Amino acid sequence: MLIASALPAAAAPVVQLTNDSAFDAYPFWSPDGARIAFVSSDGVHAGIRVMERDGRILTQVTADRSWNLFTEFDPWSPDGGEKLLFLSDDGGGLDLWTMNPDGTGKVRLTEGGRITPPVRGGSPATGGRTGAPMESG
Repeated sequence: MLIASALPAAAAPVVQLTNDSAFDAYPFWSPDGARIAFVSSDGVHAGIRVMERDGRILTQVTADRSWNLFTEFDPWSPDGGEKLLFLSDDGGGLDLWTMNPDGTGKVRLTEGGRITPPVRGGSPATGGRTGAPMESG
């Protein structure tokens, strides 16, 4: 169950937005206040969901076959919420990823905890990244 309130909390009504058996937590408002991103866990896996501010149009943006989460940081990019930043073990280890709020354009930013290098002339759609690990030296 996810419960959210607009700031300031003392002046805003509290509204229940989800009603399922999952543990829904860590809600973060998009910079424009139109959407809420949150983590939903069944106790075995965790996925990221995005919904409209009124609880309608709930979108599952990551698969529930791994751990995809953000708990200690606001996942929305400050440019108006064009990207979400999150941690995922989808690639075998817990790494940093980015994606569009609808779940498309998923790009791995680290591999094994190391930053992946940008590609010269890389595509803006992939953030100029290859997904290959950086060589340690």
